[in-house]
Amino acid sequence: MATTSSPGSPTTAGPDPNDWRQDPVVRIAVPIGIVVFTLLVIIFCFVGMRKYLRSRRQYEYEMNMVSPRSRRQYTRDENLLL
Repeated sequence: MATTSSPGSPTTAGPDPNDWRQDPVVRIAVPIGIVVFTLLVIIFCFVGMRKYLRSRRQYEYEMNMVSPRSRRQYTRDENLLL
């Protein structure tokens, strides 16, 4: 009885046909996936920063609209929350 090596055994010459990293779809999809994920993270951070700055600007605008006396009271109450 002759022993035959299986196609995925290390004794065969050439790249392993069962290696998923050698699949052409994976070799293209993984870098594209990394780029898309990175862009999504950058966009998410950008949108979050814009919302934060917009809300802060609105807060400062409202603080400038109130009278100085009530502003002092409001700031003192706000410091108690911190």
